[in-house]
Amino acid sequence: MKIIGRNSRRSLVNLLFFPGLACLAFAMMPGCISVGTYEARMKACRDAMARTNEMEGQVYSLKEKNRQLEFNMGIAEREQEEMRDTIQTQEEYITNLRGTYDQLINEFKDDIARGGIDVKNQTTGLSIVLDENVLFRSGAADLMPEGQVVLMRIGGILKDVKDNYLRIDGHTDNLPVRGRLKNKYPTNWELSAARAASVLRFFQDRAGVDPGNMFLAGFGQYVPIADNRTEKGRELNRRVVVSLIKK
Repeated sequence: MKIIGRNSRRSLVNLLFFPGLACLAFAMMPGCISVGTYEARMKACRDAMARTNEMEGQVYSLKEKNRQLEFNMGIAEREQEEMRDTIQTQEEYITNLRGTYDQLINEFKDDIARGGIDVKNQTTGLSIVLDENVLFRSGAADLMPEGQVVLMRIGGILKDVKDNYLRIDGHTDNLPVRGRLKNKYPTNWELSAARAASVLRFFQDRAGVDPGNMFLAGFGQYVPIADNRTEKGRELNRRVVVSLIKK
């Protein structure tokens, strides 16, 4: 048995790991060969090298795809963690508002039963919905005395709630402002905003709510909650919504 020496083993390794050298050595093996045989061997070498280059390209592409996949998985994991934190924060926020919600329900349980006032504790926050006839006369933005009483009771509870803004939204039905009131409120935009401003000013001046924690919006007729084609629907759409919004 012939033993392969150290130098022979090194040559064998070079041939195995460097296909170009292997092909060249194969094509130029000693002995008399025809031109056709030589060219066939060189073509075989070139084909082998092309396949090797193609495989190396495929390996590189797979490595790049794997790196991108790992990167995307990292992003997904971070987003999932952020979503869990957001959900937990929102759940804690809703839980903290539960006490305020219970106070309002106890304070206005009779009013809620009669209709005209509703209290909602949703994922977006706590809201108090006040029908027009609780606060205003038709087409007006000045608070009625009985409406002021209701707002004083609400303000007494909400003024002590921390880390929240108080948002007041005015809404109307789709009937246009008519008569002399049109000089004061040309459209429902002005009427809805004026009603929200009346509530905000009352909370500030009479109920002691911090004005830096309040803001208002007038939506006119454009965010209905009921069908404006019916009298009942229009009655529900004429409303003021007082909401607690997390800072």
